Amino acid sequence: LLSAAFGLVYATANHALNATITQLMTGHITKLGAAISDRVGSANRCFNSGTVTSFSILASFTIGCALGTRIFLAVGQEKPIFTIIGAIYAVLLLMFQG
Repeated sequence: LLSAAFGLVYATANHALNATITQLMTGHITKLGAAISDRVGSANRCFNSGTVTSFSILASFTIGCALGTRIFLAVGQEKPIFTIIGAIYAVLLLMFQG
């Protein structure tokens, strides 16, 4: 059941983001590296929409890691940390629902 749900999320995100795979960080880092080398070494010095999407995903991942660490350290081990993280996740889902 979990693999079927993951497949559904993967296919939906893939379709919504024009075939950009959101959960594979190496692909996004490769896209950014290629975009930087193209921008430095060619006459066409603009980023395409795929580059912006990859940058947004990597920035979101980095900010999420930093905020999650700060929350975890601020709350401490005695508190129900996964309940707090789940509540934050639920609020984010409600904020960005279509």
